[in-house]
Amino acid sequence: MRISVPGTAEAWLPIPNDLGGLSTKKIMKWAQPTVRDLLPGRLFSPHPKQMFLQTLLGSVAQISSPVEQYFVHLAELPDEVLMVRVRWAEAGSSLDERLEEFVGPGDSQDVTVGAPEPSTIAPGVEGLRAPLERRGSSAGWVASFPVGDLAVQLRVDVPPEYLEDLQPDIENLAQALRAA
Repeated sequence: MRISVPGTAEAWLPIPNDLGGLSTKKIMKWAQPTVRDLLPGRLFSPHPKQMFLQTLLGSVAQISSPVEQYFVHLAELPDEVLMVRVRWAEAGSSLDERLEEFVGPGDSQDVTVGAPEPSTIAPGVEGLRAPLERRGSSAGWVASFPVGDLAVQLRVDVPPEYLEDLQPDIENLAQALRAA
């Protein structure tokens, strides 16, 4: 049970979700060339944000489970690291219950999840969506919707000033999700 996202490589960097059990050295073996390819080239020294990004992306790859994947928005790199999380599970006998579960509070400690409501996540993608708040301010949203036989959670937890600009790419990501 996996997810694929064809056609989104121009906007999103998918963080591998199969590196969790590997050593730090092997994870950095993925992170170093990935970050070097993303950053503008410098002739005599590494980019000032190279170590930070390698560590961050390596850490995200290490904590990702086989049923979730993080995507980094490429347009803001290296100044801002904006990520969304996609999590999935078999829908089972009750898709509605699984979707409700995915937009619930879950494991959030610093974010308050609002009440889920039926919503159009992207053109052609219907599901449930709930707002996220952090310290009384908007922090994005979480949505759940079916993709094939899977229930999918899309969590957009980014600073509010980026939400409007990210919306078209988030919609493209939601539309491109496929059960593999």
